[in-house]
Amino acid sequence: LSHSRQIRDDIKTTISIAKIKNKYTHTSRYTGYANESSYTDFDNTTINWTNDITMSNGLLTAGISKDSKKAFGTYTDGVTRSISETGVFGQYQTTVANTDVVLGLRNNNNSKFDNVTTYNLGLGKLFKNNTKITFNHGTSYKAPSLSSLYGNYGNNQLKAEDSTNTEFGISKEYGWGNLSTNIYKINIADGIKYSNNTYLNVDEVNSQGLEILANTTINDWNIKAEYNHNKSREGNSTQQADRRPEHTINFSANKQFGKLNTAIDLSRVSTTNDYNWSTYQSEPLAGYTL
Repeated sequence: LSHSRQIRDDIKTTISIAKIKNKYTHTSRYTGYANESSYTDFDNTTINWTNDITMSNGLLTAGISKDSKKAFGTYTDGVTRSISETGVFGQYQTTVANTDVVLGLRNNNNSKFDNVTTYNLGLGKLFKNNTKITFNHGTSYKAPSLSSLYGNYGNNQLKAEDSTNTEFGISKEYGWGNLSTNIYKINIADGIKYSNNTYLNVDEVNSQGLEILANTTINDWNIKAEYNHNKSREGNSTQQADRRPEHTINFSANKQFGKLNTAIDLSRVSTTNDYNWSTYQSEPLAGYTL
């Protein structure tokens, strides 16, 4: 449910409410297991109040959000658990010396975890030769889910994830299309991971990578090609982190034939590591093509 209202020519306010309810049933494969069949009802309610304020030199977006989660009849003990989080945020967009500037600030107050303030800074400049340079730097925060805290394999001692993200990009328009390159680095503290039949925190996860994206049109076919090289390490490990392929290639093309739209998609993912439920260990997973 969402409603927007133009209070004045320079102020627009929006209120939205979303409610999701679902039921998860778990049945053990093993006969004689103490909890052969158990279930959990999840209830999630999100409320957002956002205000867009047009100013003489930019746009200010500010508001409040509240997210409430409940789990009824959790797997292990049947006790109802709940977590609520309130966020106060603001973002200002303006132009300084022909450079687009975005400044954002958010404070999250969680009923179980520490009060956290995050920020973001974005810069973008377009040059006369149709070349655009962008820079983004910011921090983010993510609380564990109720299932990872209190589920069948949950860990109620989990900490929330904190991350710092930096990205630099350059793109250029050519006669044949667009070519862009992005370099990024992500540092995650207390990253949440499933391992050895439970969820746990990894002290540090560092990811850095390169993205190359090209778009063009040939004989009315819209063609897009993308390559991503990613290097992720957990702590002092020299092994690629689980579920993070080092190389990913995507190719797509679509064309309209009258009322028929035809699309072709091709993806290639390199070898990675994943959790094996049979051996309860992280093992190599062969690369694949779709």
